[in-house]
Amino acid sequence: MLQPRRICSVLITLILVCCLTGFLPAEVNAAPRGNSATATAKKKTSSAKPRKKNTSPAAITNKRYKGAILYNVNANKVVFAKGETVPVPPASLTKILSLYVALDTMKARKISPNAIVTVSAKAASMGGSRMGLRTGNKVPLEDLLFGMAVASGNDASIAVAEYIGGTEANFVRMMNQKAKQIGMTGSIFYNANGLPIPRQVTTARDMLTLARSYLRAYPNNLTRFHSHRISTFNGVTAYNANPLLGNFPGADGLKTGYVTAAGYNLVATAKRDQIRLIGVILGAPTSSVRSREAVALMDSGFGNLACPIPLQKKNSTTEFGKPGLPLEDLAEQVSLRTADPQEQRATSPPAIKKKQLAKKSLTVKKTSAIQPTKKTPTTAKAQPPRKNLSSQKKKTPPKKG
Repeated sequence: MLQPRRICSVLITLILVCCLTGFLPAEVNAAPRGNSATATAKKKTSSAKPRKKNTSPAAITNKRYKGAILYNVNANKVVFAKGETVPVPPASLTKILSLYVALDTMKARKISPNAIVTVSAKAASMGGSRMGLRTGNKVPLEDLLFGMAVASGNDASIAVAEYIGGTEANFVRMMNQKAKQIGMTGSIFYNANGLPIPRQVTTARDMLTLARSYLRAYPNNLTRFHSHRISTFNGVTAYNANPLLGNFPGADGLKTGYVTAAGYNLVATAKRDQIRLIGVILGAPTSSVRSREAVALMDSGFGNLACPIPLQKKNSTTEFGKPGLPLEDLAEQVSLRTADPQEQRATSPPAIKKKQLAKKSLTVKKTSAIQPTKKTPTTAKAQPPRKNLSSQKKKTPPKKG
């Protein structure tokens, strides 16, 4: 018989052995499990495939703006839209509508472009971008229109508004009537030149509607006004602020705008191989962002055409269609939305029937702003300044307009 002390010592020894044999393997096995997990994670990381770059139409640009829209004139389709109904102060884009109303009134009343306008003190006092008018100057109406389009002259806009409408207030009423007539449902105007004023707003979609209607009615205004890069009057030289002119192949218009509340705005149009696009950027934070986004927007339109686009028929009045035709509701063309109700996806050009492609079709090759097509020169020839002007020339730095 074992003594009780010996029995206790044996039991204690057995318990210690069991404890040691139970814990040691757990500690030894813990390290391999951790190492294997780390190795597995590294293996997964190393074997993970890189994400493909998003090349969908909705990712055309960096979206650093308040609103944008791109329209293919030949296909009669909006091919990209983002924030197209967001209200933004129009700034000097207002002058597109002012030009439109002035030209319509001149046509209706048979007012000659050579009619002489006497500049009022109010017109001459306008700040911001200027043509260089002085009180009492007698200026041909055509030169004032040129100054509005190229120099973005706030002074010229008021001089034209007073001559055509009697007063600026009456001319602004005519502007709002025209805006309503052509379907600009999200816009309202309180002055003729776009200088800052409360509640004066527009949208990217409305600016597209305006540009389409304006160019349908006056397609020659691109060469008459908007493609020119220099305006000189009273010895003051002003420069067209459109960043695409001379830098983007095929660009020939249309108008820029800037006020602090809005940011940098642009309505641009360009034509390559018989394909014309109209693009709108509203509310870019800087002029360089506006330029970059406009180039990306327009270049994507020329480089991502999904199907051949039919040329206009010979009996069409202009490449923009017949003037005076009612405009379709562009909202229907940009109704496709993502999960976020404020996000718009681009719609691709529609399938074209075989009959439309039977005789007249165009095979479109991808182009870019850096590699222009053979038909389009890489640099635009500088347009000569107007010659109605004073012999003394005093250059001033370009102003935002």
